[in-house]
Parts: sequence; C-alpha cells; structure tokens
Amino acid sequence: MSVTTVSNRYGRALVDVVLSKGTQAEIKSEVSTFASMFDECKDLKEVFSNPTVSQQQQKKLLDSLIERTKPNAITANFLQLLLQNYRLQYLPEISKAFSRILDERLNIITANITTATSVSEDQKQLLKDQLHKLTGKEVRLNFSIDPTIIGGVVTQIGSQIYDGSIRNHLEQLRAKLSKD
Repeated sequence: MSVTTVSNRYGRALVDVVLSKGTQAEIKSEVSTFASMFDECKDLKEVFSNPTVSQQQQKKLLDSLIERTKPNAITANFLQLLLQNYRLQYLPEISKAFSRILDERLNIITANITTATSVSEDQKQLLKDQLHKLTGKEVRLNFSIDPTIIGGVVTQIGSQIYDGSIRNHLEQLRAKLSKD
C-alpha cells in the first residue's frame, strides 16, 4: 500500500472523529506538532520505522512523548493506533492529508498571496472578501513579500495562479511589442 493511500485513509478517519467531537482545531495543532517532531528529529522517525526496534520499545518511547506533551485523548489514541498498525513513521504525511481533508470538509481554501511590499490589515480583509466571492469558500491567507514583482499581487489557490503583478504586465507588454 502506498504512503499516499495510507495517509489519506488515516487522515480521513481522524477527520471523521474530530468533526463528530468538535475538536478539530486542537487535534490539528497536536498532530501537526507531533509531525513536526518527526520531521525535525530524523532519529525519532527512524526508531518508529526500524523493524529491529521492538514494538514494545517503540510503545515505551511513544508513551514517554505522550506523557511529556499531554495531548488530547483523541490524539494520544490516534498515535497509539498508528504504532499498533506499524504506520507511525508516516505521521508527517498523515498530518498533511488530515489537514487537507479537514479543510475540504470545512470548505476552507488556502490562498498564497505575494506582494512587493507589506499589506495593511484593511487590504488583507479586502483580498479575503474578494477571494471568498470568487471561490465561494472560506479563505485562509498566507502572505509573502517578493520585491521582484515590482507591484501588484500574485495569488495562488491550489494550482491556479492569478498574476496581477507589474512584472507580469511588463513581460506581456515586452512579448507583445516583440511580435509587432
């Protein structure tokens, strides 16, 4: 079974549980924190993916991590289930699938906004409102600054890019003038 299939299956199951309990924000944060631990500490991921380390030793380590971090019972049970089913090493991928599926179910999209300079709160809200009208979904904005776009805004939602940058307009003008 592929990592993607495993990630989607466990991510979907966890979404079903947290939505029924109304604990999606808390569990999302906790699962993300544990996934970050795995990403940042390669030895940790190695222990849970190494077949020479007994499941009993892995359980002791996981219990120790759970004791130190004191997550919600749902998160703790989920991590124990992953360990029991030899899937804990896939936690970073499962966490991403969980976040993506949760956003889909809650009708939330993420828009990556790139501007040449920082944007005021009023401008951020205006962008959010316009993107909500465009997509019909709740919009989560991620901002970054890239002075090379000169001015304007580049917005990416999934694979769709809306390029309203001055750099793009200049490139289009240059291409048009070189054709004539």
